[in-house]
Amino acid sequence: MEFIVREITESVSDVARLIGYSVAELKENGEYVLVKNQSGDDLSCFHICLEVKGETFIFNLYLDQKESSYNGLVSSGKKEYFGPAIEEEADRIEEILDQEDRI
Repeated sequence: MEFIVREITESVSDVARLIGYSVAELKENGEYVLVKNQSGDDLSCFHICLEVKGETFIFNLYLDQKESSYNGLVSSGKKEYFGPAIEEEADRIEEILDQEDRI
C-alpha cells in the first residue's frame, strides 16, 4: 500500500523511531527499508520501502508473513500489500506523522 506524507523535516532515522520501525537497509537507489515486527512475532513483520524527496516521504507498506518449517527453518512467506492490517498500520503511521508536535 502506497501513501505519501508531506512536510516532514525530521531525518529518516527520527521518523523510523517515531513510528516504531528500524532502518534495516539503504539501497543503492537511495530507497530506505524500514522493518517492524508485528506483536513481537519473528515470523510476520511490516516492511516499508521509503523514498524521500525533500520533505515528502513516499511509503510503500507491506506485511511479510513467513511460515516456520521443518527444523525451525523459516521459509519465505507471502507479502500482503492490502487488507485490514495494512490499512490500520498505514492509518497509525499517518496519524503519528500528522501531529504537529511529533518530535
